[in-house]
Amino acid sequence: MPTVSSDPAPPLRESSEVGGVSAAESAASPESPIAAVSPVAPAESAAPSPELVIDSVYRTYPMLQATLLNRNIALGQQTEALGAFDTKLKGASENGPVGFYETYRQSVGVVKPTYWGGEVFGGGSGGAGASE
Repeated sequence: MPTVSSDPAPPLRESSEVGGVSAAESAASPESPIAAVSPVAPAESAAPSPELVIDSVYRTYPMLQATLLNRNIALGQQTEALGAFDTKLKGASENGPVGFYETYRQSVGVVKPTYWGGEVFGGGSGGAGASE
């Protein structure tokens, strides 16, 4: 027949105690795996700014920047394919046959746009009329 002890039951452990050792004691011991884990940041610490996150992404993923540059190159090639940088022959005629000063001006020229927003041109013009 089993014997019944008259000793009171041992006290219940708190949930933070593991194996008879409290969490504070186990974190203090160097051989504990809990000691190697860095503490969790407090809830009131500020989140990183969006600029910091974006800067980190650009530093971490250089292929992202290369992809963005390739997109700009593709847009330039598409513009070129549409004829924006082709050499153009331009002509104009400005006639003012009515009024006191009758003028007639014609011009013709060649224009070559540059990739930097300017243009190279050459041509000539002529006119006739009274300009007193």
